[in-house]
Amino acid sequence: MSLRSAEPVDQSGRVLGSKALQTRQRLLDATKTLLDSRSLRELRVVEIARKVGSSPATFYQYFRGVEEAVLALAEQAGEDVPAVVEMIGGPWEGPAGLENARAIVDAFIRHWDENRAVLRVRN
Repeated sequence: MSLRSAEPVDQSGRVLGSKALQTRQRLLDATKTLLDSRSLRELRVVEIARKVGSSPATFYQYFRGVEEAVLALAEQAGEDVPAVVEMIGGPWEGPAGLENARAIVDAFIRHWDENRAVLRVRN
């Protein structure tokens, strides 16, 4: 179950348009990138904003702080998991079972590699 509302909103409760959604996603992508090289406690809003060529005020239009942005990233990472879980229902015997097991492992590793920094913070 996602904690996100059906339509993303800014801090004042306004529904985000396509340009605002792009800005929000750029801020999330920058947060994710910066988490690769520093801990959550070391990460600052001003760094995230600078990385996308914006201001801290813009960041605060979408998130209350770094922690909230990381939670949004964790939700996004969680959206990929159902596809991996569905694979568990596949065959488990014979050559098809071995192939299914390999596919599950590959999908999980790919998911971890793509979301390592966020999952490390979340976990």
